[in-house]
Amino acid sequence: MTDMLYLFLAIALPTVAGTLLVARVTSGSFGPAMRVFLGFGAGMGAVSYLFLIFGFVRVPFSLAPFIAALVIVSAVLSYGLKFSFVAGPCECVHEKSGILWKILSAILVILIIFKLAFVFFEATHRPLYSWDTWTNWSAGAKLFFYEKGLLLDSSGEHFLGKGYRPFLGHPLHATFMQLWGALWLGRFDETLVKLYAPFYFLSMLAVFYYAVKDEAGRKFALVATYLLSAIPILTYHGQEGYADLPLSFYSLAAVICFWKFLSTGKKGLLVMAGTMLGFGVLTKNEGLFYVVAVGFAFIAARFGRTQSKREFLKELACLSLPVVMLAGPWFIAKLAMGLGFGHGLAGSEFNWLSDPLYGSDAPKRVHWEVIGKGLREWMLTANFNLMFPVLAASLILGIKEILRSELKYLYIIIFSVMAMFIFVYLTLEVTTVMDATGIHRNTLTYAPIILFAMTLLASRLFRRSR
Repeated sequence: MTDMLYLFLAIALPTVAGTLLVARVTSGSFGPAMRVFLGFGAGMGAVSYLFLIFGFVRVPFSLAPFIAALVIVSAVLSYGLKFSFVAGPCECVHEKSGILWKILSAILVILIIFKLAFVFFEATHRPLYSWDTWTNWSAGAKLFFYEKGLLLDSSGEHFLGKGYRPFLGHPLHATFMQLWGALWLGRFDETLVKLYAPFYFLSMLAVFYYAVKDEAGRKFALVATYLLSAIPILTYHGQEGYADLPLSFYSLAAVICFWKFLSTGKKGLLVMAGTMLGFGVLTKNEGLFYVVAVGFAFIAARFGRTQSKREFLKELACLSLPVVMLAGPWFIAKLAMGLGFGHGLAGSEFNWLSDPLYGSDAPKRVHWEVIGKGLREWMLTANFNLMFPVLAASLILGIKEILRSELKYLYIIIFSVMAMFIFVYLTLEVTTVMDATGIHRNTLTYAPIILFAMTLLASRLFRRSR
């Protein structure tokens, strides 16, 4: 019981700070529930950022400085802030519900609640069991917990977790989340330190539901949220302390904020989108793909369409400066310490056209064989249900609606990210596809965005047909 109280505080304190940040920055663009769930992600991202900064300036890891920082930030953000418990503006059409829909909606709600209960139960009762999770994130978290710091002495045996972290160039958000839980517990409990994972699962479902509801209505939102909750690999990641679920949350949150900016023009939404993108970069290297993709969609949507170039530059600054401020210290550290991005050991570099894990005798060339294997993984495996066949069909049926509406910017983001992943598969990470070791985790990071775009497209086609 005491453990649960401490873990509740570990979630609640950052969530309060994050919710205040969302309320302050987005100024009434979201309702109270949306602010809270976005605030959870923002707050946990802020904790991760504090670990990074405190670690670099060699502040010993203990709860006191983190609690003090969060309380001070919360007090500053709440000063003069008018609290509103009224939902933000909703664009959804009026809906009439018959008895059959009420029965169906009750069933869907029960199924979603059951999925949430299952994920939370498994996360709090099953220890860390994934080799990838332990190797990439948990071993380093346990080391930093007992050493009370990032171990930045370059002459030390375990510099930055070396020996415990095989890929020193990996960002540290998932590691810091487990370290955060361990500090509150006073020990490294290999079950409870990953409690952040089911909360990311819950928050993703919530922000997805409210974002769809605002435009497409409750019916589409409920059905689509159930479909999101039913993605098998998402359920798995909700129980395990891996990094792809948090990256998926931050990417979806950034896209939702960007999407809402397109209809409102509020620059605060761009600031929040940039903040979520920055936290995504601190979660996995692949977070950079979403910075590029959203930036590309922003330029396509706004360049030459704003009132002046000066206005365009202001909007671009609102989107990009949070990314620079959040990710900048980490990249400066990577440059100073000689950390790379590839899947080698410390100081790993890109081995273009060659994946050492694919076999030493593999020819150094573009590996076109990943195309067929990748298509089979997307189309014929169960990790994403029928999402990709439906995506292909929806593009055929809805291409006109996509091109003549702002939906095209969502699809620009989706296909930009997919193109960047495919390029990496062809030239660097061949094993990720050919052994199916990473392609599904990579796809998880943008699958909710695909479902979000397809749901909005379906709602528009449905309304047009009526």
